Amino acid sequence: MTSQIAPTGGETLATTLQRERAAALRAMCETGAAALSAAGLSTCEFATEDGSAVLRSRAGAGVTRDRQDYLLIGAVLANTVLTSRQRGVECEMSLLPTGVGEGVVARLTPTVLAPLTDLDSQMSAALSMADDRAAHARAWSTMDWPSPRLLGMLRRAARDSGVWLDPVIDDARRTLVADIVATIVHLCTAERCAHDLAFRYGSDAPSPPHREPLRTGLNELGAAVECNVPGDELHTRSAIVRSQLLVVLGSEGDCQKDWIRTGIALQRVLLLASGAGLCATVHSEIPDQPAWREALGAIVFARGQPQVVAHFHPVARPTP
Repeated sequence: MTSQIAPTGGETLATTLQRERAAALRAMCETGAAALSAAGLSTCEFATEDGSAVLRSRAGAGVTRDRQDYLLIGAVLANTVLTSRQRGVECEMSLLPTGVGEGVVARLTPTVLAPLTDLDSQMSAALSMADDRAAHARAWSTMDWPSPRLLGMLRRAARDSGVWLDPVIDDARRTLVADIVATIVHLCTAERCAHDLAFRYGSDAPSPPHREPLRTGLNELGAAVECNVPGDELHTRSAIVRSQLLVVLGSEGDCQKDWIRTGIALQRVLLLASGAGLCATVHSEIPDQPAWREALGAIVFARGQPQVVAHFHPVARPTP
């Protein structure tokens, strides 16, 4: 929908609204398709259906998805909504993660255009400067992190997405979170190695889980995310303890809709941090280790299920 709607020539208002609505739907589908392609979600597509842009499984593609897929789908939806706003299209989003009619996962419906809030403007700016992140970071190099304003915006971005965000700013809890996440990384690395060996020697074990697409997908969607994260326990712990900002994202429940909401919140948080000149390291392996996930849940200042841990550092300046 555009900011000004007026009949042209002999058009009636109803005809003009239909034309504008059709243009808005095409814009959302194009934006969504670009986001899906960037994130590598080849099994999904955006299509026009009943006056909405729907995200659904491609014809012939299986609808079986894991938690990482739903997180990335949420990030794609957040990216699509934000990019559509940049083009003057506001929309309402309905989540249908269990799939209805041909595997529809979400529905975006054009609505009356609303003015951009300060939060939206910050995230839109982050999308716009994705190709010049290091240069932008120089303007923030002298600031103290984390700034109260940035923390407030991060928490609001998560809350508006239906999940919670706990900024871990005290040293005691930061150390505990670092210990827990480092242990989880170590266990996940060991599990992947064991699966690798079993798979290599022809056992019935399934192929090793692959975690890289989530980080790569988030990075391709305009957020500054470290893709090549070492799996070393000591390195992970040291990086978290020394990071300038540490957050835990979580949800009240633990179903597909909660995972999508977490992905939406994660993308919004990452874009805000990226716009502030920060690069993220994302750990989404938390739910894979129930005992340690429970330990992490015991030290955060929120009720519910921890889903993602992210820590941030300034974007490295390019080498002259």
